[in-house]
Amino acid sequence: MIIETTRKNEENEIFQNLNNDLEKQITALKRQLESETLLRIDLENKNKTLREELEFNEQVHVTHIQQIKEQQCYDIIHNDGLRQQYDDKLLQELQQIRTQNEQEIILLREEIALQYEKKNIVNFYYKIYYPM
Repeated sequence: MIIETTRKNEENEIFQNLNNDLEKQITALKRQLESETLLRIDLENKNKTLREELEFNEQVHVTHIQQIKEQQCYDIIHNDGLRQQYDDKLLQELQQIRTQNEQEIILLREEIALQYEKKNIVNFYYKIYYPM
């Protein structure tokens, strides 16, 4: 019986050591699980933050693109307005120059006609007073 008791005590000690080793492994695995769980939660939070940041940046870019399009439309409309104003002013100036030129032509024609008549009168009197 003593041998059996000794053997049981040795087995008990072996199982106790095995049990202690397994409990240490369980404790280590629990710590590792807790660490990995915290890491997973941290990574999920970072992922969520990055997705929110990406969504925000996309909205900012969409807004910026819309503003650029609106500015381009405004610039086109404004430039068309300026072009129309320029064309109107140019047309007005050209019409004014044409009117002035037509008036000058009329005055020059009248002056030429008057000089022609004077020359004809002078020639007429010259022929009367100095016949050949």
